[in-house]
Amino acid sequence: MTFMEAEEYINRIPRFADSHTLKDSRSYLDTLGSPDDGMKIIHVAGTNGKGSVCNYLTEILIDAGYHVGTFISPHLVTIRERMSVDGEMISEDDFARYCGIVREKLANKYAFPADSFPNCTYMEFLFHMAMIWFRDKGVDWVVLETGLGGRLDVTNCVRSKKMTVITRIGMDHMQYLGNTIAAIAGEKAGIIRNGTPVVTLTEPAEAYDVICMRAKETGAPVFAVDRNNYKSSYDSGKSIDFSFYNRYDLAEIHCTLNTVAAYQIENCALAVCAASLLRGDDGQKSVTNDNICRGISKAFWPARMEEIAPGVFIDGGHNADGIDAFIESVSKITLPEGGKRYLLFSAVKDKQYGIMMDRLVLSGLFSGIAMAPMSDTPRSLGPGELRSIASDHDSTCFEVYRSAEEALQKLMAAKQKSDLVFAAGSLYLAGEIKAAVMKNAATT
Repeated sequence: MTFMEAEEYINRIPRFADSHTLKDSRSYLDTLGSPDDGMKIIHVAGTNGKGSVCNYLTEILIDAGYHVGTFISPHLVTIRERMSVDGEMISEDDFARYCGIVREKLANKYAFPADSFPNCTYMEFLFHMAMIWFRDKGVDWVVLETGLGGRLDVTNCVRSKKMTVITRIGMDHMQYLGNTIAAIAGEKAGIIRNGTPVVTLTEPAEAYDVICMRAKETGAPVFAVDRNNYKSSYDSGKSIDFSFYNRYDLAEIHCTLNTVAAYQIENCALAVCAASLLRGDDGQKSVTNDNICRGISKAFWPARMEEIAPGVFIDGGHNADGIDAFIESVSKITLPEGGKRYLLFSAVKDKQYGIMMDRLVLSGLFSGIAMAPMSDTPRSLGPGELRSIASDHDSTCFEVYRSAEEALQKLMAAKQKSDLVFAAGSLYLAGEIKAAVMKNAATT
């Protein structure tokens, strides 16, 4: 099996399996040799910021001398981004090999044709691949990001964890997780295990209350992070000076975040708090304050206010809270004299795209807004739906294009040196724009 054949096979696996349970996921993992046995796992759930927290923790642990496996979702450009060891994503050869191993072992155990699919989902298949790859690579730590929710997510089938982290809870995936912050928090809190430390935010209060209730039921100590724990300031518009006061060990940490994304301050605070709890974990290595500072400074998470070309930024904000955080970050970036801001927007149909656009327009930050359907997902809003969004606002600044790549080309052709261009609304959009820019750079 080649990498392209493996990717094609996995892309045909259904995203959802109606009759599949977490018990089934555990059974599949046991069929693959129970690779999680003995692994030290940090499990991260939440609505926004999961991937960033995973990235910060990974870099901190690497700096401390550990070998770290990281599993994240979704990917931006290549499916291989979903699993990495020590910050290096899986090779094409290994990806194909481990796809074949999982397919063969499950086919032999559960008697389905090798060219068809087990009763599991796209995300589950990739998770199983990652876990046996991590085992074979001999990692010291595994950082797992949940895919959807937490309680029923495949990543929650692991037997034991060293720590859980729950990032900011917001309104997203309501059709699966519930229509209130409390209900969604309940699903995310499902990753908490008996006696396992949980690191989380004190806000929103209704989410924090639910998380604390679940922690009390399981005897899990809660390490809470609030705005009084940290402070920050922008340094020349390219990075953020960050200070965190850990009230649990009375230590203060100072470091630099190499980003202009304001929302990363909160994610960094969660990661720093979590990492500080890992000091002296195994008696051989230890996570020090220096490791934390260096790891944070080295961390880079794509599509989070990432400048992919001079004056061109992509952001993965894809729900109401994410767009609020995006707007705050845009406002912190100094606009060159005489310059204007332009936005490329797209979204998928099951998001609160009307609310997102309302907030973008009300921000008054953008002189023009280009909208276009995305080619990388069938869930994308179409041209008609995008025109309907534009018609809901009394503004002449909207333009709808046939594709995101066409919209980007038009914006870049019109962009003056002092102008800034942003793309937001979906991680699919961020990935599509990044791929287009990379393709253009490779051919020029």
